[in-house]
Amino acid sequence: MNAAFTEIEERRKYKRLNFRFPLRYRLLSQSERFPNFRRSVESILARDIGEGGLRFVSERFIPKSARLLVESPPLSPYWRIKAEVRWIQKIGYDEKYNIGLRFQDEEERIREILRLYSEA
Repeated sequence: MNAAFTEIEERRKYKRLNFRFPLRYRLLSQSERFPNFRRSVESILARDIGEGGLRFVSERFIPKSARLLVESPPLSPYWRIKAEVRWIQKIGYDEKYNIGLRFQDEEERIREILRLYSEA
């Protein structure tokens, strides 16, 4: 067997917590660049989170470089943070996408959010 198939290079800079939790997001990017988006709030389920960003699954395609305002649901410990779509991956034959976000706010705010999930 070829070693290239057995070893996967880890490209992440930060470790991730594999933790599913509900989120909401709203598109912040320029409307003329992404005219198909409404300014509505969409609910999603996050799959993991780390200091650099988070990953979630969506039935809606979100373009790379789109800027989002991501927030927790109102009845959980509330937080909100700005993020940018860094990668998109279609899930098999499903009409769903893995979407990777990179946080854009200050590091201390990101650490506060991570503490909420690491203590759960």
